[in-house]
Amino acid sequence: PCLNVMDINIPKFNGKDAMLQIKRDSQFKTIPIVMFTTSPRQPDDFIFVEHRVDIIQKPASYDLLKTVVEDLLSRCVLECN
Repeated sequence: PCLNVMDINIPKFNGKDAMLQIKRDSQFKTIPIVMFTTSPRQPDDFIFVEHRVDIIQKPASYDLLKTVVEDLLSRCVLECN
């Protein structure tokens, strides 16, 4: 994959722990991660910054969601080239 998009609040296993597990895996650690959240700030933002993980607040409208998805897809295109 060219990009891993995750929700911070995933059931049974929080997004921060999932991200840390991915970053420890030599096969997947170089794949960029983008985390979605409902809140603009996370209590432990520094851990995401340290691992170069972008945090995106979930869009409130369909039009904003389309813009975010287009941005994410463009990251994959840049990664593949």
